[in-house]
Amino acid sequence: MESRNNENPVLQEYLRQNGSNIGTRPLDGFGPSKPPSLFKRFLAQFLDGMIFLLLNIAVGLSLKTMGLSSGISLFEKEKQALSLSSLLATVFIWVLMALYYWHFNAMYQATPGKMALDLQVVKTTGAPVKTWEIIVRETFAKFLSSFCMIGYLVAFFRKDRRALHDLLLGTRVIHKQ
Repeated sequence: MESRNNENPVLQEYLRQNGSNIGTRPLDGFGPSKPPSLFKRFLAQFLDGMIFLLLNIAVGLSLKTMGLSSGISLFEKEKQALSLSSLLATVFIWVLMALYYWHFNAMYQATPGKMALDLQVVKTTGAPVKTWEIIVRETFAKFLSSFCMIGYLVAFFRKDRRALHDLLLGTRVIHKQ
């Protein structure tokens, strides 16, 4: 019985370059396209951040219009109301941001920032990322990555440019095929 590995030209090239000890993740650090530069990944994140800046401005203006975000007050009750409205606005923005990342990555394997640069998130095997993995990647794993930026610095020292959140969940960012 002939191995199915012989049918895959990408895998054949990997085997030729790295030997036959590939384990179960043939696209780890190798694939049909080289990993995008860190600058391109940063730019995609920046574009997504600009979208959130606009959302923050819209929420702030809405609160101001509703009278929930008035100026500094000398009265304690008004200060408490201002603090509560600020807290609610912050929670609303964080929930909106989580839904944004979850939705776009689940539906398109990319956020609008990544789509603009023809990038997408896939498993290291090339398979689509499952919804529960997206939720974990975009919340808990990215939170760990952003802690002192250590998780993102990992990508500087890796040939495959995978950050800590990619390593934890077996994902990678690639150029859209």
